[in-house]
Amino acid sequence: MNFINLVNYIFSLTISPVKYWTSGYNEDDFKKSSFITLICFTIIFIFFIYLLHFLVTPTTLFLKILSIYSYTFIDIIYFILLFFSTKKLLNNFKIQTVSNKSIFILLYSSLIPFMIAIIILNLLIEVYFLSIIFLYGFVILFLGLRIYFKIEKRLITKIFLLISLSMFGYYVILYTITRFLLF
Repeated sequence: MNFINLVNYIFSLTISPVKYWTSGYNEDDFKKSSFITLICFTIIFIFFIYLLHFLVTPTTLFLKILSIYSYTFIDIIYFILLFFSTKKLLNNFKIQTVSNKSIFILLYSSLIPFMIAIIILNLLIEVYFLSIIFLYGFVILFLGLRIYFKIEKRLITKIFLLISLSMFGYYVILYTITRFLLF
C-alpha cells in the first residue's frame, strides 16, 4: 500500500468504519504497508495540520515556527504513549491476535475526529458547538474494538473505558506541560 492509498484508506475508514472492518478490505492491502510507513504518515499528517493551523492564526513568525515544531513533537509523543499503552492493555486482557498495524489504524482513525474538533475550536471559536465531532472518535474506537478486534462482550466496556481515559489523560498532561513551557 503506497502513501496515497494509505491516506485514502484511513479517511475512508474514519467516514464509515463498519463497512471497511466487515468487508476485510484492509487485510490484503494493509499487510503490504510497513510500520515505518505508518509512522512517517503520522508525522507528516500532524505537521501538515499544525502548519495549516498556524498559517491562518495571527501571531509572530517565531511563535508560529516554535509552535508548529513543539506541538508536532508533543502529538507524536502522545500517539506513541497511546499506542504502547493500548498494546499493553490488550496484552493484559490476553488479546494476542491484534497486530501493531491494527492498533495503529484503530487509534489513528479514532483520533482524526478529535484533531478536527481541536482545529475547529482553535480557528473558529464562534462555531465551538461543531467541536462535538470529537465524540465520533469514541464511536469509531468502540466499533473497532467490537467489530475489528472481535473482543468479547464482557471485556469490551472495560477496555473501551481504559483506552478512552488514557486518551484524555495523556492529552491533558502533555498539553498542560506544553502550555506551561511555551507561554
